[in-house]
Amino acid sequence: TINPRDYYFHDYLEGKIVAVIGTGNIGFKLARVLSTLGAQVKAYSPNLTKDKALEMGAVFCASLHEALSNADMLTIQVPFVHDDANANQTYKLIGNEEVALLNKGAFVINVSRADVVDMEAIIQNIKSEQLAAFVLDTMQSEIKQIMNQYPGITQNPHIYLTPSIATASNKLKTQLTKESLHRIYAYFEENKIIDQVS
Repeated sequence: TINPRDYYFHDYLEGKIVAVIGTGNIGFKLARVLSTLGAQVKAYSPNLTKDKALEMGAVFCASLHEALSNADMLTIQVPFVHDDANANQTYKLIGNEEVALLNKGAFVINVSRADVVDMEAIIQNIKSEQLAAFVLDTMQSEIKQIMNQYPGITQNPHIYLTPSIATASNKLKTQLTKESLHRIYAYFEENKIIDQVS
C-alpha cells in the first residue's frame, strides 16, 4: 500500500518560526501570508526597517543570524551578489554555520539563485537530519548543473529541485513586459528608479 506521508512533508504553519531572508516584493508578500496563517515570522534584509517589518507582520531582525536562530523554516529570496567588495554579498549566504542556528528538522526553501546556498552544507545537513527538507526553485540551467555535480541528488526524498516556471504563462509575460516598459519610462522621462535592488 502507498502511504501518502512518504510523498510529502506536512505540518501546520501555525506557531512555527519562519525566517524570511530577503524582503523585496516576494519576501514582503510571503511574510504577510505566513503571518496570516499563524506563523511567527522573523525577517531580515540589509535594508529592512522596523516599520516595514511591522507592516508585513514580522519581527525585525538586525542580522541574518538573529533571524535564523531557532527557526523551523527558512525561506530565501534575495538577489544574487558574488562580489567580495560588496557588503551585501549573497554568494553562499547559507552554509553549515547558518544551518546550525535553525531548529533540528528545519525546512529550507531557496527561490533565489542556486549559489546563494552551499550545496555541500545542505547535503551534509540533510544526511545528519539537521534539515528535514531542502527545496530549490531556480533556473533550469542551474538545476542541471547541480544534478551533474551531485549525481543521484534527485533520488534523495528530502531534496526537491524545480525549474522556475513562474514566467511561463502568456499573461505573466505580458505583465512583466508592461512593468519593464513602465520602469524604463520612469527612469528616462521622470528620473525615477522603481524597485531598486540594493
